Amino acid sequence: MALTGGMIVPHPPIIIPDIGEDRLAEVSATVNGMQRLAGDTAATGADVIVAISPHSPMAYDSFLIKSKPRLSGSFSLFGYPDLLFNVRGDEELPKAIIAACDVANIPITKIGESTLFVDNHLDHGILVPLFYLRQKRDYSLVSVSISSLPLEIHFALGEIIGEICRQAKRRITFMASGDLSHRLSVDAPAGYSPRGVEFDRIICDIVAAGDLKELLNIGQDLIEAAGECGLRSLVTLAGVMNSQDYKTDILSYEGPFGVGYMVAELLIK
Repeated sequence: MALTGGMIVPHPPIIIPDIGEDRLAEVSATVNGMQRLAGDTAATGADVIVAISPHSPMAYDSFLIKSKPRLSGSFSLFGYPDLLFNVRGDEELPKAIIAACDVANIPITKIGESTLFVDNHLDHGILVPLFYLRQKRDYSLVSVSISSLPLEIHFALGEIIGEICRQAKRRITFMASGDLSHRLSVDAPAGYSPRGVEFDRIICDIVAAGDLKELLNIGQDLIEAAGECGLRSLVTLAGVMNSQDYKTDILSYEGPFGVGYMVAELLIK
């Protein structure tokens, strides 16, 4: 089977040693979780990562997908322009995903074909987890953005990606990048809400139970109160894994800066 599984990863730049430096100890659970995830993912023999990030260039009414032979990015936005990453891209998988989306009437735009979206730069939502994953194995990458389309459409996109991956000759894993609530404490970047803790608890319960489709049943009022950035990524992962028999393992969860960071793996049984 070409689809080896999936993962849920956070993307705080502070877990990069050159950026976090002395503060790495404050996110030690996440660092340890990412190190374990990197080893487990490499052990599956996956060659390709299909990644979705809430920080990639985004369109209101269309998903965006990158399909160049080389993709690159840096942490210049965080004051570290010398932290550069160059990754092998993929051209065949995006073509298959786009064709299947066209049949299903799911809007998707290939970056580089529209004058509005010509950037093949990788954002930190992908670069942060990729820093750890590449320590154990080299991967080629397909980068997909979220959109403002309903959660159900993200789930449908995931189902299409999952089917394409299962038919592929290479071994592929799906990466859902996203932090959870940004309102866990009074010093949180989005301000405090008691519903932030409630949101993260529900997400952790759903992931631990291994029934990610339940993410679609979270109330809109709770989603808005939580101030999250990862739900659309997680719902897309739910679609990818929907027809699979899989097991989940939460490797770490913490919220040291008022933002919820989860590292979890989903492996095909």
